[in-house]
Amino acid sequence: MNPYLEIALRAVAAFLGVILVTRVVGKQQLGELTVSDFVNAIAIGSIAAAMATDHKENVIYYIIGITIFGGLTYLTNFAGLKSRAARKLLEGEPTVVIHNGKILEKNMSKERYNMDNLTMQLREKMFLTFPMWNLLF
Repeated sequence: MNPYLEIALRAVAAFLGVILVTRVVGKQQLGELTVSDFVNAIAIGSIAAAMATDHKENVIYYIIGITIFGGLTYLTNFAGLKSRAARKLLEGEPTVVIHNGKILEKNMSKERYNMDNLTMQLREKMFLTFPMWNLLF
């Protein structure tokens, strides 16, 4: 087979495989991804890219790899839904940065989170209006 045609067909197969795995694993916005979801997405993308360009290896090896990473992502998400301990292990504990209207700078520092990020997120959630800004700062 023509190597260019083979690479094109592999790229299409890799693309469709990643779309299929993404549909099975579930929909999430980028900001809602856990660390394990993010790592698995990178791994699946890397495997798909290798599948598309490496015409020396059998496609089935890459499909098995994508399927395993997709399955692991699904299982870790399922475990996180069913078990608080698993969710804590996979996602970590949330850190409170505002308590009773007070900004907890020590907690922000521990999380490497700065005031610019905080004010941006508050604005995005529409919690920060001009009168509130004067009260906080």
